[in-house]
Amino acid sequence: MRMWGTVAAVLIALCGSVARAGETFPSDIRTITADGATSSCIGAPKTPLCAAETFLACDSRQDKSLCRRVGVERTEFQLPPYDLRYRILSVRILKPEDIPPDFRDSPFLKPGDAEMVFLEFPPPPQHACPDGCKYDYIARSVNGEWRIVDWAMWGLDD
Repeated sequence: MRMWGTVAAVLIALCGSVARAGETFPSDIRTITADGATSSCIGAPKTPLCAAETFLACDSRQDKSLCRRVGVERTEFQLPPYDLRYRILSVRILKPEDIPPDFRDSPFLKPGDAEMVFLEFPPPPQHACPDGCKYDYIARSVNGEWRIVDWAMWGLDD
Protein backbone atom coordinates (compact mmCIF):
# COMPACT_ATOMS: atom_id res chain seq x y z
CA MET A 1 0.00 0.00 0.00
CA ARG A 2 2.88 2.39 0.71
CA MET A 3 3.97 2.27 -2.97
CA TRP A 4 0.44 3.18 -4.15
CA GLY A 5 0.46 6.12 -1.76
CA THR A 6 3.79 7.27 -3.17
CA VAL A 7 2.60 6.86 -6.75
CA ALA A 8 -0.63 8.70 -5.93
CA ALA A 9 1.34 11.55 -4.34
CA VAL A 10 3.55 11.88 -7.43
CA LEU A 11 0.52 11.80 -9.75
CA ILE A 12 -1.19 14.49 -7.72
CA ALA A 13 1.95 16.62 -7.77
CA LEU A 14 2.12 16.23 -11.54
CA CYS A 15 -1.49 17.29 -11.86
CA GLY A 16 -0.86 20.66 -10.27
CA SER A 17 0.24 22.03 -13.63
CA VAL A 18 -2.11 20.01 -15.83
CA ALA A 19 -4.68 22.75 -16.31
CA ARG A 20 -1.94 25.02 -17.65
CA ALA A 21 -0.16 22.40 -19.75
CA GLY A 22 -2.85 20.27 -21.31
CA GLU A 23 -6.10 20.24 -23.15
CA THR A 24 -9.06 21.06 -20.91
CA PHE A 25 -12.79 20.37 -21.08
CA PRO A 26 -14.16 22.68 -18.36
CA SER A 27 -17.93 22.20 -18.61
CA ASP A 28 -18.68 19.07 -20.64
CA ILE A 29 -20.56 16.59 -18.41
CA ARG A 30 -20.27 13.12 -19.92
CA THR A 31 -22.10 9.91 -19.03
CA ILE A 32 -21.64 6.14 -19.11
CA THR A 33 -24.66 3.92 -18.55
CA ALA A 34 -25.29 0.19 -18.89
CA ASP A 35 -26.23 0.54 -22.55
CA GLY A 36 -24.88 3.89 -23.72
CA ALA A 37 -22.31 6.63 -23.28
CA THR A 38 -21.44 10.13 -24.38
CA SER A 39 -18.17 8.73 -25.73
CA SER A 40 -18.29 7.02 -29.10
CA CYS A 41 -14.98 5.21 -28.65
CA ILE A 42 -15.52 2.91 -25.65
CA GLY A 43 -13.87 -0.39 -26.48
CA ALA A 44 -11.58 1.18 -29.10
CA PRO A 45 -8.55 2.61 -27.25
CA LYS A 46 -6.98 4.41 -30.23
CA THR A 47 -6.41 7.57 -28.13
CA PRO A 48 -5.52 8.04 -24.44
CA LEU A 49 -8.96 9.51 -23.78
CA CYS A 50 -10.68 6.51 -25.40
CA ALA A 51 -8.59 4.18 -23.20
CA ALA A 52 -9.60 6.07 -20.04
CA GLU A 53 -13.27 6.11 -21.02
CA THR A 54 -13.12 2.38 -21.83
CA PHE A 55 -11.68 1.79 -18.38
CA LEU A 56 -14.45 3.87 -16.77
CA ALA A 57 -17.04 1.85 -18.68
CA CYS A 58 -15.40 -1.38 -17.55
CA ASP A 59 -15.80 -0.34 -13.93
CA SER A 60 -19.27 1.21 -14.10
CA ARG A 61 -20.66 -1.66 -16.23
CA GLN A 62 -18.59 -4.38 -14.50
CA ASP A 63 -17.41 -5.61 -17.87
CA LYS A 64 -14.03 -7.33 -17.52
CA SER A 65 -13.63 -7.53 -21.30
CA LEU A 66 -13.48 -3.73 -21.46
CA CYS A 67 -10.80 -3.73 -18.75
CA ARG A 68 -8.74 -6.29 -20.66
CA ARG A 69 -9.11 -4.13 -23.80
CA VAL A 70 -7.04 -1.43 -22.06
CA GLY A 71 -4.58 -3.82 -20.39
CA VAL A 72 -6.18 -4.05 -16.94
CA GLU A 73 -6.89 -7.48 -15.45
CA ARG A 74 -9.82 -7.04 -13.06
CA THR A 75 -10.57 -9.95 -10.78
CA GLU A 76 -13.38 -8.27 -8.86
CA PHE A 77 -15.40 -5.08 -8.68
CA GLN A 78 -16.00 -3.17 -5.46
CA LEU A 79 -19.35 -1.64 -6.43
CA PRO A 80 -22.46 -2.90 -8.20
CA PRO A 81 -23.01 -1.58 -11.75
CA TYR A 82 -23.81 2.13 -11.80
CA ASP A 83 -24.40 5.05 -14.14
CA LEU A 84 -21.47 7.45 -14.14
CA ARG A 85 -21.36 11.18 -14.81
CA TYR A 86 -17.94 12.78 -15.19
CA ARG A 87 -15.99 15.74 -16.52
CA ILE A 88 -12.64 15.57 -18.27
CA LEU A 89 -10.54 18.20 -16.53
CA SER A 90 -7.34 17.77 -18.54
CA VAL A 91 -5.36 15.59 -20.92
CA ARG A 92 -1.65 15.92 -21.60
CA ILE A 93 1.32 13.93 -22.88
CA LEU A 94 4.14 13.72 -20.34
CA LYS A 95 7.53 15.12 -21.34
CA PRO A 96 10.83 13.98 -19.77
CA GLU A 97 10.90 17.06 -17.53
CA ASP A 98 7.44 16.17 -16.17
CA ILE A 99 8.72 12.96 -14.57
CA PRO A 100 10.05 13.45 -11.00
CA PRO A 101 13.66 12.22 -10.59
CA ASP A 102 12.62 9.42 -8.22
CA PHE A 103 10.31 7.97 -10.88
CA ARG A 104 12.50 8.22 -13.98
CA ASP A 105 13.37 4.50 -13.77
CA SER A 106 9.96 3.30 -12.57
CA PRO A 107 7.35 1.53 -14.69
CA PHE A 108 4.63 3.97 -13.57
CA LEU A 109 5.55 7.10 -15.51
CA LYS A 110 7.38 7.40 -18.81
CA PRO A 111 7.83 10.27 -21.27
CA GLY A 112 5.13 9.89 -23.91
CA ASP A 113 2.56 8.55 -21.44
CA ALA A 114 -0.73 10.41 -21.35
CA GLU A 115 -2.06 11.84 -18.10
CA MET A 116 -5.77 12.53 -17.77
CA VAL A 117 -7.60 14.06 -14.84
CA PHE A 118 -11.33 13.40 -14.44
CA LEU A 119 -13.92 14.65 -11.97
CA GLU A 120 -16.32 11.76 -11.43
CA PHE A 121 -19.84 11.90 -10.00
CA PRO A 122 -20.96 8.36 -9.14
CA PRO A 123 -24.54 8.12 -7.81
CA PRO A 124 -25.40 7.66 -4.13
CA PRO A 125 -24.63 5.59 -2.11
CA GLN A 126 -21.28 5.19 -3.91
CA HIS A 127 -20.80 8.95 -4.02
CA ALA A 128 -17.87 9.36 -1.61
CA CYS A 129 -17.04 12.96 -2.56
CA PRO A 130 -19.81 15.58 -2.23
CA ASP A 131 -18.38 17.74 -5.04
CA GLY A 132 -17.15 14.85 -7.19
CA CYS A 133 -14.04 12.69 -6.90
CA LYS A 134 -10.89 13.59 -8.83
CA TYR A 135 -9.09 10.71 -10.52
CA ASP A 136 -5.81 10.65 -12.38
CA TYR A 137 -5.29 8.09 -15.17
CA ILE A 138 -2.00 7.27 -16.89
CA ALA A 139 -2.12 5.62 -20.34
CA ARG A 140 0.71 4.33 -22.50
CA SER A 141 0.78 3.61 -26.22
CA VAL A 142 1.38 -0.08 -26.96
CA ASN A 143 1.36 -1.33 -30.56
CA GLY A 144 -0.85 1.50 -31.81
CA GLU A 145 -3.40 1.35 -28.96
CA TRP A 146 -3.44 2.92 -25.52
CA ARG A 147 -3.32 0.95 -22.26
CA ILE A 148 -4.10 2.16 -18.75
CA VAL A 149 -0.95 1.64 -16.69
CA ASP A 150 -1.92 3.43 -13.47
CA TRP A 151 -4.71 5.37 -11.80
CA ALA A 152 -5.28 7.06 -8.46
CA MET A 153 -7.98 8.96 -6.63
CA TRP A 154 -6.90 12.32 -5.26
CA GLY A 155 -6.96 12.75 -1.50
CA LEU A 156 -6.69 9.08 -0.47
CA ASP A 157 -4.46 8.20 2.44
CA ASP A 158 -2.21 5.19 1.94
